[in-house]
Amino acid sequence: MSWVSTIFGWLKSEECKALTTFLTPWLALGGTLFALYRANKSSDRRWIKQREHEIERSQRDLETNVRKEIFLEVAETYNVATQSIMRFQDLTVPADSIFESFAKKSASFSKAHLISGNEVIDSLLEFSRSLYFEAVNLHKIRAPLVVLHDSIIDLEKSIKYHTDKANQFTELINNLSFRGDKDANHWNFSQNAFKSETENRSNAVKKCDELKNKIYREKILLFHACSESLQRLQKHVPAIVKAMRSDLHLLDGFDYEKYESKLILIGEEVLKQSRLIIESFQQSTAQNS
Repeated sequence: MSWVSTIFGWLKSEECKALTTFLTPWLALGGTLFALYRANKSSDRRWIKQREHEIERSQRDLETNVRKEIFLEVAETYNVATQSIMRFQDLTVPADSIFESFAKKSASFSKAHLISGNEVIDSLLEFSRSLYFEAVNLHKIRAPLVVLHDSIIDLEKSIKYHTDKANQFTELINNLSFRGDKDANHWNFSQNAFKSETENRSNAVKKCDELKNKIYREKILLFHACSESLQRLQKHVPAIVKAMRSDLHLLDGFDYEKYESKLILIGEEVLKQSRLIIESFQQSTAQNS
């Protein structure tokens, strides 16, 4: 136990007290520095994690904003596509210009393919396929009407031509009468020419009226066909909207079934009005006949 006595004796010595007095502030300082070091390391780790979270959130926000912009373009493109369907009724529009506006905006569909999930891509592909088939079908219905329309324009030009010619011969006959010209050849030529132009004009007017009545009936049927195409295309809208809202995390509060039923009701109402127009025309035609 002599070593224990030696240690206790040294601890009570002046040397130990002096050493303790000297080391105490340095040990306190070291402890403080070590505590600060540990605190800084912990703070650094928290800052790094927070920074990584902010970067990740910023990346998600950027992707969401890009999706949102492209999806808004898709919505606008869909609107242009439906307008193009209804342009089939305008027979003055060249066939290759009907989807001109849609073609300028259709790139939004390709953009959506790059940044969207499978549901969005599948719904857009299905819509594009349906749009193509509807356009082909409407082109088939529209083509004969364009021929009729062009024939009516040609007949109207012919009517104007024969009317102008008849007016010229009327003026010639009046001049012959005013001059007191009794030459039989002049009178016979003028009167026969006037009669010929009048008959030609009458025939053109009759033919033109027949074609106008026919094209009016066919245009009503074309309008109905366009309405049916529009309704079939609208059936794709709920799936597209749901898929895009899902990608944007906006499904909360979105009643898909209610939205779908409202679109169906709107489409059915349009078709109902279209059928009423056809029935009214048929009744009017039956009464006139």
